[in-house]
Amino acid sequence: MVGANLLIDRSNVVAMGVESAFAISADRGDNSVTINAGADEEIQRFDTTLTANRTVSLGTGFKGAQFRIVRTGLALSRSTSVA
Repeated sequence: MVGANLLIDRSNVVAMGVESAFAISADRGDNSVTINAGADEEIQRFDTTLTANRTVSLGTGFKGAQFRIVRTGLALSRSTSVA
């Protein structure tokens, strides 16, 4: 479906003292995901066409933790981010 949205949900962020290593994830596919600082890569890559609205939720984290959501290749349908 062209025009699927990718939504960012930051409502469940919890502080913890773990440091994140800079890395790029494998293709996250056509899925909604929950990412956690210290466990998941800082750069989250979606390289698949999204067939419906998808959500990236933030699970555990710590002050200063950050993620970058990247859509490339076949994932060029329209997207909307909500913080």
